[in-house]
Amino acid sequence: MVRQLFEFINVDPTVGIDTTERHNESARLTNASLYQALYRMWTPVKTVLPDTAVESLFGVRSSVRGLFFQTGDEKEEKPAMEAADRQYLSEIYERPNAELEEWLGRDLSHWS
Repeated sequence: MVRQLFEFINVDPTVGIDTTERHNESARLTNASLYQALYRMWTPVKTVLPDTAVESLFGVRSSVRGLFFQTGDEKEEKPAMEAADRQYLSEIYERPNAELEEWLGRDLSHWS
């Protein structure tokens, strides 16, 4: 797929790309109620702090935030999608997916 994309945008398709490093991994909350409580406390605090203080606390905030999220590398499985939710989304995206499939000239049935 990447090779086809490169060819489409006129980039050398033989260029090597390191795909071992992960970026923007999906994550899920491990303790939503505690995280939401802390977030509700932080929101008014940051409005009274100078921008420089908020910027300097960004690293601390990110570290604390990271304690509340798990990535795919963790032991626990991601929750399964409810059948009703899957059906709802399938109905919403049925027409746009069919139009995209026709426009691309590719079979996208594996998306549903």
